[in-house]
Amino acid sequence: MKYFLFKSALALMNALPLRVVHGLGSLIGQIAWLTNGDTRHTVETNLRLCFPELDPEDRDTLAKQALAEAGKTILEGGKMWRGNPDELLALITSCDGESLIDEARRQDRGVILAVPHCGCWEIVSIYLAKHYPMTGMFKARNRPGFDELVRDARQRMGARLVPTDASGIRAMGKALRKRELVALMPDQTPTGQGEFADFFGHPAYTMTLLPRLAKSSKAVVLFAFAKRLPGSEGYQLIVRQAEQDIATLEVGPALEAINASLADLIREAPEQYWWLYKRFKKQPDGYPPVYDPD
Repeated sequence: MKYFLFKSALALMNALPLRVVHGLGSLIGQIAWLTNGDTRHTVETNLRLCFPELDPEDRDTLAKQALAEAGKTILEGGKMWRGNPDELLALITSCDGESLIDEARRQDRGVILAVPHCGCWEIVSIYLAKHYPMTGMFKARNRPGFDELVRDARQRMGARLVPTDASGIRAMGKALRKRELVALMPDQTPTGQGEFADFFGHPAYTMTLLPRLAKSSKAVVLFAFAKRLPGSEGYQLIVRQAEQDIATLEVGPALEAINASLADLIREAPEQYWWLYKRFKKQPDGYPPVYDPD
């Protein structure tokens, strides 16, 4: 029954114009702000940590915007997972920095795309998989119907999804050695190997897979996100270079460079970052907890 309702909700969001979907998403964000629950508190905590230079009124404004954008993220999933691929591609008005991908491949290097939880991350892979051979990781949730729906949606433009295990890592390394693209989400707290690195001035447990993969394959690391345009006019795909060549660095400095580059990218549209995520939940020994106990 839950799966049927979920599919029905996706179908409804796909049928509605993007402007209406985003309007409903903004309404969800407004409700989250007014109810003053855990979601709002998490956003406020993250913004207080990451933007201490803002005065309280400006942080409140940013928090309200972030909740509205989060609502859009939730509801636009119906279009991203169920929509016609050609219609989705038409929503991308431009790709700023795509030449960086082509330049890396001309240099006979693979590309690791660090795609954070910012803007509409689902449409990033839809666009890039259409134009380049691309591999990404997929972690099954042990919900067969849901897993199949998401996997099929993300692979329908040609992307190849591999498991989050040793075989998947080997597959990504092989793809990079063939000058292909590999997509990873660099801001997700790893359940496996990770180390603490500075993120907006605070220690954040960060995956070591990305820099190790870059170093072993000599791949170029680029950052990408799809920025929502005003008035729901579509998306601008933005690709940026890392502040250093990650493949040339040891793990510690590489993690610092990755998080610094990620912070720079987020600052281009801070309201569109997924501040609902408890990025600082895991802290080094001896550090006080950042969030209220669950």
